[in-house]
Formats: sequence, C-alpha cells, structure tokens
Amino acid sequence: MDRSTTDDGRGELDGIDLPSNAYELGVDERGATHYHSALEHKVWVVEDGEIAHEFDVDDIQDYEQHVADTRGWEEFYLSEGGFAETLAELVTEAVEESGSGVSA
Repeated sequence: MDRSTTDDGRGELDGIDLPSNAYELGVDERGATHYHSALEHKVWVVEDGEIAHEFDVDDIQDYEQHVADTRGWEEFYLSEGGFAETLAELVTEAVEESGSGVSA
C-alpha cells in the first residue's frame, strides 16, 4: 500500500522556513518567487531555493507596484481587490469546476 503524502505544490520550499499561511504572490521577471503572509504582514523573496529577502509589508498593493516598477512581474496571482477577492475567485472557480451547486 502506498502511504506517501500528496504533493502540496510547495516542493521547492523544502527546508525553507515560511509560515503555513504564506501563499505564492507571484514570480518576478528575474525568476524569484514572492510569498506573502497577510497575518504576519511580510513578504519573502525566494531565489535559488533560499530566502533572499524578507520585507515587512503593510499594503500588499504598494508592494505589488514596487516590484512591478523595479523588477517586473512575470506572473502575478493576486487580483486587484486584494487577498479577499482572490480567495473568493478561487472558491468560486473550485465550485464551478466541481460541477456541484452550493445551497443554503
């Protein structure tokens, strides 16, 4: 019987100490991956499998614009409405893909 754990999509983070609530914010044009924790008000920039930078961030949209201006985004996953809107979009997408309706 195979008892291996499922891949949580964070394989590259093995050995990197990020909080469990950190989510991938995006990848900049230099190939660095940015992770954000709204609870900790921090962003971590991971390059070559290591945390290269850590920033205190009060406004994630200001940080997004800073990276856009200085490095550029190759991929950016947060919607204009911020984390709450992105989460709502992901939940809606998951419900639609499952084909099951939600009822009260």
